[in-house]
Amino acid sequence: MSRRRGWFSGSVALALVAGLSLGAPGFVLDAQRGVHNPARWSDTPGSLADDGQRGLGGGIEYAVAADFCQNLLPRFVHDQPQPSCDQLADALRGAFALWAADHPALRFVDVTGRLRPALPPAQQPWLGFGAEIDVFALSADAFPNVRGLGAWTSTWWLNAAPRGTHGRTLNGVSYTSADIVFNAGQGCLFFDPDLQGRGCDHFATLALHEIGHALGLHHPDEFPGENWDTDDDPANLMTIDCDAPARGLMKSRAVDRDAVMTPQSPKRVATRLSNDDLSGRNFLYPICG
Repeated sequence: MSRRRGWFSGSVALALVAGLSLGAPGFVLDAQRGVHNPARWSDTPGSLADDGQRGLGGGIEYAVAADFCQNLLPRFVHDQPQPSCDQLADALRGAFALWAADHPALRFVDVTGRLRPALPPAQQPWLGFGAEIDVFALSADAFPNVRGLGAWTSTWWLNAAPRGTHGRTLNGVSYTSADIVFNAGQGCLFFDPDLQGRGCDHFATLALHEIGHALGLHHPDEFPGENWDTDDDPANLMTIDCDAPARGLMKSRAVDRDAVMTPQSPKRVATRLSNDDLSGRNFLYPICG
């Protein structure tokens, strides 16, 4: 389970205003921003590592902290033997790949070793620290937001309209970075799918859930008044209009309990995204042509 907090600025300035990211069923977005003005990654040409440009153009670039594996391994209390660091890296890579699957404009690039992960200063958050997505494993003493949770994802955005996957401006604000922090000091994780049912979080599924937050989605059962669908069946894949993604959307109280973005999803093993998850992804990042 995770929570998500966003910071945004009216301009590229040091004064930032906090905005708590909320969401709801069907697919769920940031309730403060709403379906008509969401936060999304802009399809801006260029790469952060190569050109200093943040956005979808060069792929969303992610970097894993050097101490991630050693900090997280003690949480795997049932796996015998414990997973290797290479296995954790492969599981992370696979989780990113599931969100990008069959999408012509959405991809993720591992820049670990090229860009150094960095958390914004606690008292003065800013919009350009580390890679576009940084991945950490920290205790609650080092990062209090993870206390009592499996992980916490923070997102940061600039108050500038994003460029859509069709090459034109869309409503909303533009993500600049996200920080995924796994709780390294509390709870337990499991890697082997056969260990499901012992009350621990499945590592790959937890990663899949948190990446969904980093893309702009939230928990589909927490804010039913802000759930969006094109009908009352969350199992149906929604048809998203590339030119007007919000067209045809309506609020629905039907919740997809099997969605990866439900809070309890990391307790089970998920090997795919549900149509509810994919519809939220395709709303934020429409598949055009």
